[in-house]
Amino acid sequence: MSLDIANCRWFMRMEDDLTDEIGSYNGTLSGADVGYLAGKINNGKDLELGNSNYITLPSLAFPTGDATFTYCIWWKPESVSAVNGLGNWGSGTTIRTRPHFGVDNSGARLFTNLYNDDLNTTISPSVTTGSWYLFLFFHDAAGNTKGGRVYLQGTGQIADGSAATGGIGAFIDAGRYVAAHFSGANSLDGVVDEVSMWNVKFTSAEMDEYYNNGNGWKHWVGTGTQAIIIASRIRDFYDELKRGLIPPDELRRRYGDLVTI
Repeated sequence: MSLDIANCRWFMRMEDDLTDEIGSYNGTLSGADVGYLAGKINNGKDLELGNSNYITLPSLAFPTGDATFTYCIWWKPESVSAVNGLGNWGSGTTIRTRPHFGVDNSGARLFTNLYNDDLNTTISPSVTTGSWYLFLFFHDAAGNTKGGRVYLQGTGQIADGSAATGGIGAFIDAGRYVAAHFSGANSLDGVVDEVSMWNVKFTSAEMDEYYNNGNGWKHWVGTGTQAIIIASRIRDFYDELKRGLIPPDELRRRYGDLVTI
């Protein structure tokens, strides 16, 4: 069964802002804004570890109670720390109250933690800089399972794990972070893109569909729409080139995916 956008809770494309394409769960950036770079699909949000950049979301952006979900995020690391937070919400220290996801052991391990109910999965090869990775994390209330999967563009699946969910708990509406953990700890360094939360657990085939052979899920970008976006960015490039105010390195950073600079 193909992915149904009706099951999506929110979706940030990150073309040039942190707007939710589904509703009103718009993101807010913490730290000095360094703009947008070439993303997985069109643009993506550049996050600098030195600026403590991360994204917060409004109340109820993440599910509460004993909820089923799938959380998706593309990341192209500029650096990989000992612990790298991909998402977090909730509060407290009792079982299944604060889901948090990420990569630790300097890129070697994926963790899917519901707080005191943890799953660690080996990533092979380890996460390194300069490549795009898709991370998916899920909880299935009916099936009583949790898990995560990682894809590396050009390679495919490099980590996949699931386990029974332990204990009884309820996710809490608090501390809603993208690209970081609680209170902004362990924030990411690099570009993130196509971040979304779904009210269903993806099947294995749906995870493959979201990965789309490394091209990303292009529900939002039809052929005509994509051509318009590219044309607009090329126009912006030539406008800035004519004004002569932006150094070549910055032009290359912004538009190197479109033209040879």
